[in-house]
Amino acid sequence: MTLALEAVSYRHAGALRPALRDISLAVAEGEVLGVTGLAGSGFEEIPYLMFGAWSPKSGRLALDGNDLDLTRMQPSRAIALGMALIPADRQKDGSVGSLSIADTARLLKIRGRAMQKAVPVGVGAMAALLG
Repeated sequence: MTLALEAVSYRHAGALRPALRDISLAVAEGEVLGVTGLAGSGFEEIPYLMFGAWSPKSGRLALDGNDLDLTRMQPSRAIALGMALIPADRQKDGSVGSLSIADTARLLKIRGRAMQKAVPVGVGAMAALLG
């Protein structure tokens, strides 16, 4: 399984400069990728764009053979692909802030069935845990 982002650009409404400009990255099975930076540098936006919670100006997501246009990505599609969004502030925005990231991802249920294999994406652990 592989995950890749290609040419992702995003600008917050009303912002003069883009938060992300033409960002690309790839993670292969068994790899863990951490992305960080100063507040406002754009790293916090990446998981929300991958999951379809926010819509970028441009970009593509390749996940396990699926090539997706991120400008049209929806959370329902991300969930169908086995992705789970773990927000940066789990205490405020997560469903169960007292649990670990792994336990929070395991709790996600879709139409009454638990996800067997999720690809968690989130700022707290900006990692694609593949394999």
